[in-house]
Amino acid sequence: MKPRLFAFALTTAALTALSPAALVAHWPLDANAADAAGGAHHGTVTGSSVSFGASGARPSTGTAATFSGTGHIEVPWSARLNPGTSSADGSGSFTLAFWAKPSSVGGTHRSPFTSREENSTVNGPIIYIEPDGTWAYWAGNHGPSGAWNPIKAGPAAAATWTHVVISYDAESTTRKMFLNGAEVINQVGGISANASRNFHIGSGSDLGTAFYWQGQLDDVGFWDNALNEAEILQVMERGVASGPVLPDPRLAVTSPLMLPFNGGQQQFDIAVTNTGLTKNLILTAPTFSGANGANFSAIPVAIPGPIAPGATGTLRIAFDAQGSSGDIEATLNLHSNDPADPSRAITLRGSIYDPQLTNAAAYAFPKLPLGSGPQTARFAIRNSGGSQVLHLDAVSLSGPHAANFTVDSFPATLEPGAIGDIVISFDRQGGDGLFSAWLEILSDDARKPTVSIPLQAEVAFTNPLLAWWPLDRDAEDASGNGYHGLVVNSIAFEAPGATLATGTSAFFDGTGHIDVPYAPNLAPGLSTPNGSGSFTVTLWALPTDTDSNYHAAFTSREDNGTTVNGPILYNTFNGRWEYWAGNHGPSGSWNPLDLGAVKGETWVHLAISYDADTTTRKMHLDGVEILSELQGVSANSLRDLHLGGGSDDGNFFGWIGGLDDIGLFRKALSTAEVQQVMRGGVGSLATPPAPAFAIANFSRNPANGQVTLTWPAAAGVFYQVERSADLAHWQSLNLAPIPGSGAPASFTDTASPPNATRLYYRVRNLP
Repeated sequence: MKPRLFAFALTTAALTALSPAALVAHWPLDANAADAAGGAHHGTVTGSSVSFGASGARPSTGTAATFSGTGHIEVPWSARLNPGTSSADGSGSFTLAFWAKPSSVGGTHRSPFTSREENSTVNGPIIYIEPDGTWAYWAGNHGPSGAWNPIKAGPAAAATWTHVVISYDAESTTRKMFLNGAEVINQVGGISANASRNFHIGSGSDLGTAFYWQGQLDDVGFWDNALNEAEILQVMERGVASGPVLPDPRLAVTSPLMLPFNGGQQQFDIAVTNTGLTKNLILTAPTFSGANGANFSAIPVAIPGPIAPGATGTLRIAFDAQGSSGDIEATLNLHSNDPADPSRAITLRGSIYDPQLTNAAAYAFPKLPLGSGPQTARFAIRNSGGSQVLHLDAVSLSGPHAANFTVDSFPATLEPGAIGDIVISFDRQGGDGLFSAWLEILSDDARKPTVSIPLQAEVAFTNPLLAWWPLDRDAEDASGNGYHGLVVNSIAFEAPGATLATGTSAFFDGTGHIDVPYAPNLAPGLSTPNGSGSFTVTLWALPTDTDSNYHAAFTSREDNGTTVNGPILYNTFNGRWEYWAGNHGPSGSWNPLDLGAVKGETWVHLAISYDADTTTRKMHLDGVEILSELQGVSANSLRDLHLGGGSDDGNFFGWIGGLDDIGLFRKALSTAEVQQVMRGGVGSLATPPAPAFAIANFSRNPANGQVTLTWPAAAGVFYQVERSADLAHWQSLNLAPIPGSGAPASFTDTASPPNATRLYYRVRNLP
C-alpha cells in the first residue's frame, strides 16, 4: 500500500507575552553599580572615571552616576538580560529605561547602553547618540558582521536630562523607542539574543572598551516585557522602583509550541519556569482542548512538583495520532497558583507527515593523505514516521566532482522508526584538494520527496604552491601553473631584492600594478568553487610611503555594492599593516585586522593566511605569528587578482616601494613553513615536480601483436599511457589515470592497429 501523503505548514514559534512585566534588574546608580531588584545582576565599575553622588534626574530617582569618557559599568552576561528572538529564557521581549544627561552631543558615537555580540553574526541591542547628534536604536538580528540595523530618532540635547526607553515585542518583532515619554520609533525589526557578551552601562563594543559615554546616567531599569506607554510614563514620573506590581509565583512558558509529530504515539517535554521571587509555583493536572485536544493527555507522574523561584520544571505530555493526519492544533491549559494567570492557555501545533525521511545535513570524509586509495563511507538515514513504510525511489549524485563519488547501495524501503545506510565511495582519481558533490535522494516522504545533501572529501595537496611571482624581470608565474600577470602602467624590475634567495625585485611608484586574470583557484575562501578554501599569501615588502594613503601590496577583492568578498593586505594611511577581508557582509564591511606599525624603507616579510576548516585568519611578520583571529573570508567570485594595486579593478591604493617573491599557497601555512619561505624563498616550499615521463620497458606479443609497457611507478604519482603513429598526434589509451604504488606498473595495448608499420608509446606523469 502506498503511504499517506499529508500536506503541512510549519510556522515559527513565537513567545507568549508575560503580563504584568517582571523587573529583571534595577541599577539606581546612587552610590554604586548594585542591582536593587533582587536578581543579583550587580555591575562592576571598570576604569577610574565613573563616580557617584551627582544630582539625579528627579527626586524619585535619587542621585546619579557621572561618566567622564574612559570608564563604564560591566554587568556579567545573563540570559535574562539578553532576550530576543533566540532568547534562552523568558518571552524574548524586553524594555530598558534610564535617564541620560550627555555633557555634549555629536562628533562621535556615544553609548549609554550596549548589549552586543559581533562574531560572524551580530546580535543584541545598542543605544547611541550618533555623530550627527541624534538618538539611535541599533540591533543585530543574526545578520552578517556589521549589519546592525540602526533606527534614528530625535535630536539629543546636551546638558539636559532626557528619559530614554527602548523596547522590543518578540511576538510582533516590533522595536520602539520613547524620549521623555513620547514614542519616536515604532518599527518591525527583529533582535537576536546576545549569547555571550556582558551588558555595558556607559560604553559600547563587544567588550565595553569603545564609544564611551560622557555625562550622567540615572535610574536604569530592565524588564522582561515590552512596557506599554502608560507604564513607561509611570516609570518616568515615579522611578523604576514604582513599576508594575509583580505576581509571585509567576509562570513562564513558551507558546505556541511546535511539536515534531510522526504519526505514532509520542511523549513531549515542556519547560515551565517560575520567575517569581519568593514563592513556589504549584501546577495542578493540566487539561487539553481544541480541535485535536483528544489526542493529548498528561502523564500524572510527569507533572513537576513545586517549582522554586527562579527554577524550571518539566511537564511531560503524551500524544497519540489515532490515525490523524495533516495539521495538528490543540490547547494545553496549565493550571497553577500564579495569582495573575491561574489558567494559562498554551497552543500546541505541528503537522503529521508519514513516512518521514530524516538525515544528517551533510557528510564529509575524513581528511585523506596524499596517495590515498578509494574510500567507503556509510551515510545513515531514518524513517521517522510512525506507521508508514518509506520507499526510496532513487539515490544519485550531482555537482562539480560527482564523478569522484559513487553510490554503492541504498535501502529500497525503511519500516517506521528504522535506520538504514546509503553506502558511498570516493576515489580521488589522481587529484588533490577539496572535492564536493550533492547526494540526491528521491523518496515518497510526504513533505520533501527530493533531498540534496552536500558531500565533501579533502585530499592532501601534492604541491601546496598555487602561484609564484618572483618579480625579478617580469610578472610571469614561476610555479608552472600558468597564472601570469599583466603589467599595467609602469613598474621597474631588476631592483635590488629582499634577500639573496629571492633574486631581484620590482619597484612600484603608485601608478602601476600587476593584474592576474581571474581564476577560481586564485580566489579561495568559504564560497570557493574549487580548491580547499584555505590559502596563504607570502611576500617581501619595502614600503617607502607610510602615511599618505592606503597602499595595497596584494588585493583579491570584490565589492559589488551588496556584499564584500576576498582578502587585502594594506599599508594604511596611518602607517599600520592591516589584513582586510570580506565575508559576505554588506558593501564596505571589510573586517580589518590591525597587524602593527609599518617601518619605512625596510624590507619586511609578510604572510597572511586563512584556514577554512577553523575559519581562522592569521598574519606573520618576519616569520613571527602576530595575529590569530576567528574571522571568515568569502571568495572573490569574479575580480582579477592585483599585485601592488587595490580596489576591485586595481586602479586605486597603489603600492609605493618594492615588492619581491610573492607566493600564493592553497593551504594555511604553519609558522615553520612561513619561516622556510622567508629564509629560502617561495620556491623552497614547492614540491619538486615528478619527471615528465617514466622510462618504460617494451614488449610485443607475436601471436596477437598486443604491446605491453612496464615501468617503475612511484607512490603518489599517476600515469597516462599514450600512443602515436607520427610523434605529432597522441592518443590516450587508459580511461582512468594509473596510480603508482612504488612497485612496477604495466599496461597492455589490446587495440593496437594490426597493420601499423611503426607505433610510438609514452608513459606520461600527470601533474
